[in-house]
Amino acid sequence: MGEGVVNNFLLLNKKKSMKILLTRHGQDDPLYRGGWSQRGLIDEGVKQSKLLGQCLTEKWLPIDKIISSDLSRAKETTSNILSSLNRPVKYYSTWREMNNGDLAGLLNETAENKYPNLFFRTLYYNDKYPNGESPHDFFERVIKAFKKLLTGKHENILVVTHGGVISIIIYYIKTIKWSNKLPIVPCKPTGLYEIHYDGNNCKIITENYYDHLGHDYSAKKQLTKAVACNAYIKLRTVTHYCCTIDIRYPVLRNGGQKVPHPCGNFKRGALEN
Repeated sequence: MGEGVVNNFLLLNKKKSMKILLTRHGQDDPLYRGGWSQRGLIDEGVKQSKLLGQCLTEKWLPIDKIISSDLSRAKETTSNILSSLNRPVKYYSTWREMNNGDLAGLLNETAENKYPNLFFRTLYYNDKYPNGESPHDFFERVIKAFKKLLTGKHENILVVTHGGVISIIIYYIKTIKWSNKLPIVPCKPTGLYEIHYDGNNCKIITENYYDHLGHDYSAKKQLTKAVACNAYIKLRTVTHYCCTIDIRYPVLRNGGQKVPHPCGNFKRGALEN
């Protein structure tokens, strides 16, 4: 749980409290780079987003409207939610994942061959992806969108977005200076973060809620990781740098230390996320 004070200009006009639910889109294909990719959900992601819609209707009302990233995987998640939760929805590019430019939607193998060792966490803070954003650009865009949400009409809002976006907002509320070198906050596909804003302060009420995915989710996740592990073995050159902004791969570079690989193996230079 965390609590933080938003910028001073937000303190001038106290308004009625609002509830913001941040959710990550459903599972997309882990063999492709994310970012501004327009690839949609895999079958598991469709199922996850439909379960989320049912759960929101049963346990998380009131919700007055939905705001969504306009990338395909977020729009598809929103569409599946709407089948259970009929609310007004608007799509915005400002709620997109980080713009990874020419790498968006590439097969991991292709991206590694064309842009060796170029990943979200290997960028310097002001370095841009080819034809994309820098971490600084990404942070400024997300915080601007979040402040706009807080200064607008105070309603109970569901925001369908991405793991990197949620991570920036959670660090911001907790008043921790964000950097792309920091771990991305835990956020499973269709996981929920609940934030209350009283006109003065933002308070995190719930972090990474995913009960709607069921008790068998952990077993399925391990199977997904096992599939990803086969990709590491096949794509030998990306074993030590297999992280994108959307956590396509669950291990990150960490100064050459040995830590457990998600499948139980040990990989030099990897950090389990």
